[in-house]
Amino acid sequence: MTYSVTSPSEHLSWKEMACRDGTPYPAEWEKRALILGRAFEAIRAECGGKPIKVLSAYRPKTYNFRVGGMRASQHIEGRALDLRPPAGCPSTSSMSASRHWRRRGLTYRYAA
Repeated sequence: MTYSVTSPSEHLSWKEMACRDGTPYPAEWEKRALILGRAFEAIRAECGGKPIKVLSAYRPKTYNFRVGGMRASQHIEGRALDLRPPAGCPSTSSMSASRHWRRRGLTYRYAA
């Protein structure tokens, strides 16, 4: 796997973008990862620069099916991140959280 940059963003690694089954994020979708990286950094800044845990990123169709993901999941296209934000991050306790983060190109899923 060859990428033209060392990571999608300052605080988001290719390892975090890879599937949990070990399948790397496709190099041909690097531009998608860079867009997610910019959104990720914006959200991290909104959270006071605190670390954000990436729960899920790219998923091949077979893995997505195994974990019960939606058939048309954006994870299959390398366009989604499920995140666990730190306490005190904007909108983490409200029903508007999903919309707040989706506007930034990310799937929001709060996990305690």
